Amino acid sequence: MDYKKDIVNYRLSETLISMIKSPVLLVSLDQLKHPHQVITCNKEACEYFNLNPHKVEGMEVIHLKMNDYEVVPWKNVVATQNADILGYTIAGQGTKGFTKYYMVTSRPSFLDKKKYAFIALFDITKDVVKDNALMVQQQMQKIIGDLLCLTSLDKDLKEILDIILEKIVSVNWTSLENKGCIFIYNQDKDRLVMAVQKNIDDDVLSVCAEVPLGKCLCGVAGRSKEIYFTNHLDALHVVKTKGMTEHGHCCVPILSSNEDLLGVLNLYVKYNHHFNHEEIFFLQSVASVIAIVLRYKMEHNKNEELKKQIFMATKMASLGELAAGVAHEINNPLMVIRGNLERLKDQLQDDQHPKSAQYMAILNAQEKSISTIISIASSLKGYARTKDSADNPINVHQVIMETINLIRYIYKRDGIEFDIRLEACHYYVNSTYAKLQQILMNLFSNSRDALSVAKTKIITIQTKNTDNHFILKVADSGHGIKKENRKKVFDKYFTTKDVGKGTGLGMGIVLSIVQSMGARVSLSSKLGVGTIFSFVFEVTHKIEMRFINQNNKISVTKLKGKVLVVDDSQELLEIINFYLTKLGLVVSPTRSPKEALHLLEHDQYDYLITDLKMDEMGGIELAQEIRKCGFKAIKIIVISADIDALNKLNEQSEKYHNAFLQKPFNKDQLLEILLSLK
Repeated sequence: MDYKKDIVNYRLSETLISMIKSPVLLVSLDQLKHPHQVITCNKEACEYFNLNPHKVEGMEVIHLKMNDYEVVPWKNVVATQNADILGYTIAGQGTKGFTKYYMVTSRPSFLDKKKYAFIALFDITKDVVKDNALMVQQQMQKIIGDLLCLTSLDKDLKEILDIILEKIVSVNWTSLENKGCIFIYNQDKDRLVMAVQKNIDDDVLSVCAEVPLGKCLCGVAGRSKEIYFTNHLDALHVVKTKGMTEHGHCCVPILSSNEDLLGVLNLYVKYNHHFNHEEIFFLQSVASVIAIVLRYKMEHNKNEELKKQIFMATKMASLGELAAGVAHEINNPLMVIRGNLERLKDQLQDDQHPKSAQYMAILNAQEKSISTIISIASSLKGYARTKDSADNPINVHQVIMETINLIRYIYKRDGIEFDIRLEACHYYVNSTYAKLQQILMNLFSNSRDALSVAKTKIITIQTKNTDNHFILKVADSGHGIKKENRKKVFDKYFTTKDVGKGTGLGMGIVLSIVQSMGARVSLSSKLGVGTIFSFVFEVTHKIEMRFINQNNKISVTKLKGKVLVVDDSQELLEIINFYLTKLGLVVSPTRSPKEALHLLEHDQYDYLITDLKMDEMGGIELAQEIRKCGFKAIKIIVISADIDALNKLNEQSEKYHNAFLQKPFNKDQLLEILLSLK
């Protein structure tokens, strides 16, 4: 070759390239005689290109290959040797899934500059990776920041997740395909439910709308709470459809700060792609952001629900006043109607009219309808009692029945039946009506949700006594509660319902009420069978004021004695007079409390029955005056149409009366309370 004629410059060239620690080649530029042939190279080039140093001379440059990398575009390199540039960067994708970067420079040699040139390769992978990492990090920070800002948007959860998914799949420095989905974990079903998706085929959507934990790639990632990556359709890719092309998946679990599963991010990956550290870190960061969004939206929904509850509490306070007013206004007329029905029935029993039986059936039907109205009006007392400040002896059986009466029709429309087994003999506990009713309403509401998909829909309420305790059990025939969730049932904000449904406050409130009463609550549950909530209350035997169970019926008994009755309603006076007379008592009715005081001064009475609210003087004020006047022996019974009257009487520091009776009452109920005072 021509270079051998210039032996000095040739030796100088050899010496120079041997001193450089990067691969360097001396190549021919003579297109006609020796097109792009290697003349010599240093030791580093032989090692790098896997060349035999004794056979390197005469090899064509275009046949040189970097170990495990693509062919270097040598023609382009050689063509730039006369340009006034340092060189340019080439990259090769290796079989091991990573990339190396080189700065290639072409410079004239000491030989004929038109015929020979040095070509050097400098490994700049670390610098490029560092620069790329900085760029990726900056992009990641921007994307993560943008995603976090989505929490402040006034959009629902689905809209926000849609935006997040769109941003993820459009990142250009990852090897993600433009398709994927986000699942949200439904604890109740133990399944991943697809919330949003992008570009997923319809036949896949129909199969993957819900994915059980442990099934397919997403289910495996959800169950293990670890990233699952595959770059091809492997054995765990259970869902396969006709014509499905090769692709990979990266399934990233979405976890809360407590490592609880919230969902799974599923992204499609290019076939045979090898994920690098930056991509994994990015997707983990995105999953953390989605977790923050989910928790934020859940907390936001809870706050909104709390606002609704505060609004409802205010509304319920107004409803309580309305309920008390309405009940008071209808209870007096109801008592008049019921009393007159009893008077008619009493007369029919004495008459020998040929149609007595027919008329009696009509009156009985009317009385049954009146009893239904009375029961509904009585059930409103839980809403009227908005100022329960102190615990008092409460008839739990009465609260149970009246609460069920409020909701029975609504639940019946859902196919839910109540199985009531009130077996306790001692059923008074220290509490308030409102607290007990709230416990029951929360339990019934949870049972209703649990029975929504059940074949048999039954809520069982059972009471019994054990030693000195009252036991209440509320059971449903629903789907049951998973073992891992049973300890969380009473936790604040815990719910197994879908995002946006339920606040998780109900059972937490139940627990706080139970604890404030010094009682205990526990649960047992079996999947597919149902759940039982058990309460243990201490029975109270100290009942400061006697009042009766209006459902009780006792045999007619003749009494002896004199009764002074005070009520400013003439119709009610006549009904009460009728009842007392039938019971064998001598009655002195009056519409004036002041006249009642005058009568007491001139005659002796065994009982005084007085209405609580009267224009001239209230019943409690009358009782107080009677005690001040020295009438200690007379038994005073306060009656009222106000459904919150008993609670108000219990708030009084000093008692001037002996018993209370809620209007509307009948003869048997009046008899029972008179007998209790003997």
